[in-house]
Amino acid sequence: MTEMLERLELLYARVWRQHDLEGALGNLPHEFEWVVPGFPGNEATRGPEGTLEFFRDWMEQWDEPDTDWMLQETRPDTVLAIVTTRGRGRVSGVPVEMNFAQVWTFRDGEPVRMVLYPEPDKGRRAAGAEPRGAP
Repeated sequence: MTEMLERLELLYARVWRQHDLEGALGNLPHEFEWVVPGFPGNEATRGPEGTLEFFRDWMEQWDEPDTDWMLQETRPDTVLAIVTTRGRGRVSGVPVEMNFAQVWTFRDGEPVRMVLYPEPDKGRRAAGAEPRGAP
C-alpha cells in the first residue's frame, strides 16, 4: 500500500471507526481545500479548522452514521475514494444511504485538496479511473 493510501486509510478509520475528527483532520496542511460543490454557504473550506467545522456540521445531521470506503490510487498524486454512508436523519428519523466519490490530490506526500462528487462515476472520471462497468 502506498503512503497516500495508508494515510487516507488511517484518516477514514479515525473519522468513521474511532470518531476522532481532530486526530484525523487536525493535522491537514493550512492550504488544504475541502471542496463540496453546491454545499450551502461556502463551497470550499480551507485548512484543518475549516475542514473540522464542515465535518462537525455534517455529522450533526445524522444519527449513528455507518460508512464504508474503497480507496484507489489512480495517478501518482491522486487517490479516488468511493464512499457509502448509511444512517438516519437526526431530525426526520428517515433512513438515508448516500454513495459518492471523493478525489484527493497530494503534493509532496501531503493532501492538498479533496473534491466531493455526488455521482461516483463522475468522481472516477475526474480521478482518471475507469467508470464502473467499463471494459
